[in-house]
Amino acid sequence: MLKVVYLGTPEFAVPPLLKLIDYKCKIIGVISQPNRKKDRKGNLIDTPVKAVAQKFGIKVYQYEKIKNNCEDLRRLNADIFITCAYGQILTQEVLNIPRYGVFNIHASLLPKYRGAAPVQWALINGEKKTGITIMKTDIGIDSGEILLQKEIDIKDNDTGGTLLQRLSLLGADAIIEALDIIKSGEFSLQAQDEKNASYFPLIKKSDALIDFCDDCKNIYNKIRAFNPAPVCFTHYNGDLLKVYTADIIEHSSINKIVGLVTLSDSKKGLYVTCGRGTLRLREIQLAGGKAMQDTELLKGKAIPVNSILK
Repeated sequence: MLKVVYLGTPEFAVPPLLKLIDYKCKIIGVISQPNRKKDRKGNLIDTPVKAVAQKFGIKVYQYEKIKNNCEDLRRLNADIFITCAYGQILTQEVLNIPRYGVFNIHASLLPKYRGAAPVQWALINGEKKTGITIMKTDIGIDSGEILLQKEIDIKDNDTGGTLLQRLSLLGADAIIEALDIIKSGEFSLQAQDEKNASYFPLIKKSDALIDFCDDCKNIYNKIRAFNPAPVCFTHYNGDLLKVYTADIIEHSSINKIVGLVTLSDSKKGLYVTCGRGTLRLREIQLAGGKAMQDTELLKGKAIPVNSILK
């Protein structure tokens, strides 16, 4: 029976862990990032992966720097490490510890979309397909040899949140298939084609600012990519206006005035011009308020026609 150490931190990494718990392997430890988020009382909140591991009685280790704890890792005597959105770069010393090496669950079809936010960037760029790659980790950034890949279509109404959920479940199935292949001893790894590689950085909050000078399709893709976080935002009368969902109303027109509210109606919604085309800002939130449908918000606090959002 394979002895597995699982490294993961956010909600995305929970379904693969649950699948491994049901699989015929022995999870001898879980490694997660230190708890950083706090509740309203200021108490630290367990990472999602830690919470699940403890529920099943699995020993959890949380290192500020995993590279400084190689002796602890060696004592675990693991056959394989499996990583999924862990959040720390592994040194060659760490990679050399398990017998079969370290295998990662990555949420893109490598070599495309290397980096920490492949799901959001795929949506921003209007991709129609994405998937999961199980790769053997090396010291590069998502550059290791590929064991297997699973592809799915990106739906027109997918958000960052919904696509992450679907890919997480796909990753759970894929890692089980990968372990079956590894246990068989009859497998080969395929080097990534560096000519087709692309790397995208971690999403920053500043990336979520809406620029209405852009094409409405690009803005629409950005809004859905950043739902639920970081939420896209613009400004109305100097106040923050968050935008959770939007619809493309018209795409052909070239507009001289961008960010212009052309319709503000409690029945039809909030329409805004872009560099090309028009968007309806369907679910929005004004500073100090709560997120609501545009038609509901416009009943109580108008954003008049000819207002400018920027």
